[in-house]
Amino acid sequence: MALPVQASVVPGQLLGVFSGNDSVAGLYDNLGLDVTLLAKIDTPSTIETLSLSKDGLTISDFELNSDNEAIGGEWSYSKQGIANIVVLKAGPRYAVYLFTDAITDNMPNIGLWDTSELYSKGLSHISAYSTTVIPVPGAFLLFGSGILGLGFVRRKTA
Repeated sequence: MALPVQASVVPGQLLGVFSGNDSVAGLYDNLGLDVTLLAKIDTPSTIETLSLSKDGLTISDFELNSDNEAIGGEWSYSKQGIANIVVLKAGPRYAVYLFTDAITDNMPNIGLWDTSELYSKGLSHISAYSTTVIPVPGAFLLFGSGILGLGFVRRKTA
């Protein structure tokens, strides 16, 4: 799979930061996401290579802190499926990012990552998940319109 040039690689949309370790159940409990784990890479405490790869997931172009820990870089997924949820684990927390066609300009399975939302700690692991339903933004819109509708109905009956 040929990867696009660096200029087209983009960061994802942050969906949230949570305590503990990411899991299929945790993503459902915290965000209502029904996901399938595609791949996970555990990173060494110090980075001494240009890239790491496992099960089709690759991280590369590392930005390192003073302890040679990975705090940023690029990710790509080369197996079948769309990796539209990427989770970064650093320290006691993990951050969940969404990558949609609108965000990636129709360039699926590639993006940028960094641990800035995790206090720029060294990356413990990165996980790629697949989902077909992204209910969080739609749920907020639906909930908000429902509340407005109830308020409108209440005013008409009063």
